[in-house]
Amino acid sequence: MDAMDMEKGNLDHPAIADIPPLPSARDILRPLSQDGIFLSSGAVAAQALKLMQTDKASPSSPETSPPLHLGSDQRDQIGATVQKCSEVVQQICEKDGDGVRTWRRVVMEYS
Repeated sequence: MDAMDMEKGNLDHPAIADIPPLPSARDILRPLSQDGIFLSSGAVAAQALKLMQTDKASPSSPETSPPLHLGSDQRDQIGATVQKCSEVVQQICEKDGDGVRTWRRVVMEYS
């Protein structure tokens, strides 16, 4: 095959035809997830809840201060200082061997 064939898109060369397609992300990630020891999302959530309840029941250090209780006017003042500066919405579409996936990404900036 010469440069002219490549420019014209003639890719009928036997060496090109023998190259297998690249693996999909699913083919790569599935073995990785099977090799590792990963907890289900429910198990992780249960552990997080247990840790949060343990932390509330017994503070980890004597320096830990009790929760701060604010009056209603103080809460209003704190809320009034936060303002939304910008919002960016992206519609993202990805196509691969498994099909088409679309999702929306929203980024909000506050000051």
